[in-house]
Amino acid sequence: MLKPAYPENLSEVDAQLLDLGQWRLVNSTLDRADAASVLGFVQKVGSAYEVLELERPLSPTRVRSLREARALLVGPRRGHE
Repeated sequence: MLKPAYPENLSEVDAQLLDLGQWRLVNSTLDRADAASVLGFVQKVGSAYEVLELERPLSPTRVRSLREARALLVGPRRGHE
């Protein structure tokens, strides 16, 4: 099972645009070739953003902004480790 490497700071979570309304969230402190750098995916759904965390693929989370989506994937703030 893939174990994402969660960063400690929000500034270390990058949102890479994949397509209109779709992003890949990555830990920018790791090499892009490292599979552990991929934290999850975000899709804009109406006025919300749906976050799919790789560790919890069956439980997407809805938030109000891309910033909130990125904040879900910061180590100490994740709340479900």
